[in-house]
Amino acid sequence: MHADIKERIENKIQRLPFSGCWIFMGSLNHGGYGQIGVGGKKKMMLAHRASYLAYRGDVPQGLELDHLCRVRSCCNPDHLEAVTSQENSRRGIQVDPPLAVINRKKTHCQRGHEYSAENTYFYTAGKYKSRICRICNLAAANKRYQDSRRVI
Repeated sequence: MHADIKERIENKIQRLPFSGCWIFMGSLNHGGYGQIGVGGKKKMMLAHRASYLAYRGDVPQGLELDHLCRVRSCCNPDHLEAVTSQENSRRGIQVDPPLAVINRKKTHCQRGHEYSAENTYFYTAGKYKSRICRICNLAAANKRYQDSRRVI
């Protein structure tokens, strides 16, 4: 299986001579990371993870891959390092203060509604947490409903 992945990656990369990056020229996901089909028709894997697996072996349990070159579509295994999630986040785009701190300090949504206990919905998706204004969320849901009822 690793030989098949290597061959498929080799067919979908463009090697940049000065940086050493292997730019994945196939499908990119919404975050700009390459993705490649593995196994069945609908099973996808991030191209840099597939490359690491094919050239270096499994990513150690509890670790994730960090692009040392900071190019999301790069899948050169020499540009990837297995690190903890905290370390990967720390190495990421540095904003001072961090965005989480900035967002935590906000007292009102972008339309001016207060983040009160009655008006705030807390949303969790994996390790990501966010606050949603109930008034704005209800208005958006009503708009979607009205749009779906329109006769063209």
